[in-house]
Amino acid sequence: MTAPVNLSALALLDVAAAEILAAPALHLAASTDPALRFGRLSLSAGVSASSTASFFLILEKGSLTLASGDNLLRISAGQAVQIGPETDVTLIPGDGAEVLLLAHLSAAFPSGIRAIDLEAALSPSPSPSAAVLTTDSPSCSSHPMPGAGPVTLGLWAATPYARKAVTMAYSEVMYFLHGGATLIDDQGIRHSFGPGEVLLAPVGASLGWESSLSVRKLFISADPV
Repeated sequence: MTAPVNLSALALLDVAAAEILAAPALHLAASTDPALRFGRLSLSAGVSASSTASFFLILEKGSLTLASGDNLLRISAGQAVQIGPETDVTLIPGDGAEVLLLAHLSAAFPSGIRAIDLEAALSPSPSPSAAVLTTDSPSCSSHPMPGAGPVTLGLWAATPYARKAVTMAYSEVMYFLHGGATLIDDQGIRHSFGPGEVLLAPVGASLGWESSLSVRKLFISADPV
């Protein structure tokens, strides 16, 4: 797999959410890193399940209530939640809920459910190396979030810029909150993504980057294991 994957364009799975949370390796697709799994599904009825891995859930459509112990989260389209391993969780969908699920089979995040703050304030951060830039250096900012083992995550923003292709040393899921980017694969094919779309840049892929608008994204990166 040498091209970025548009996770937002995946076909919906015909598998119950409880089965996915219990056995993500069986039901979710894999990237070049077999520990990183992904899939989309529709939620039409409430379900209670136990997670066996670390999950990230992005609500694409509708509304969703998640309950675990005394913790209750209500989210709307565009928001994201983390579900830790060994978590008993109830999902109550509304308004034709559709979700993108990401799972990492070995990352040991704490159990429980947590909202991911997509509006957190950012602080200045380094720009890409001048050696790979083909434009002026962008202004960048970021907000790291607690990771676990091979997985790191956070928010990142940059003004428009372009860079040469670099080979991905890790897999990165990018959820564009504002703006977008075009990634160019090793065949010269251009893959464009806009606000609300989620892509996977798989480990081993050689990808260039062009953005004509300022970008803000949630990133979830996974070192190969």
